[in-house]
Amino acid sequence: MTTGQLIEVNPPELRFPFELEKEISCSILLSNKTDDHIAFKVMTSSRDCIIWPNRDILLPRSTCKVEVTKFEQSEAPPDMQCEDLFVIKSIVTFPGATRDDLRPETVNPLIK
Repeated sequence: MTTGQLIEVNPPELRFPFELEKEISCSILLSNKTDDHIAFKVMTSSRDCIIWPNRDILLPRSTCKVEVTKFEQSEAPPDMQCEDLFVIKSIVTFPGATRDDLRPETVNPLIK
């Protein structure tokens, strides 16, 4: 973790072991190393995956597991390389905030 980061991401890079006609999942652990409540949002350029939870609140000194699942593919990607981008944005929020407080219209202006 570098100075100024609100959360630690582990692993820092996702690797999906490709198999035809099979869903593939990877987990990310997000850790709040601060004494603040941190809202996060996971975004991707991929149209063939689902992320759960894609937004939530990390309590002080807590960890959250995020599951990224790629939908089954009928053909291999060119050169077996995945070009999908994943970005995790975070912001300090108020104590007592819940996932319900993170509606898209609320979070989007804050996390760009």
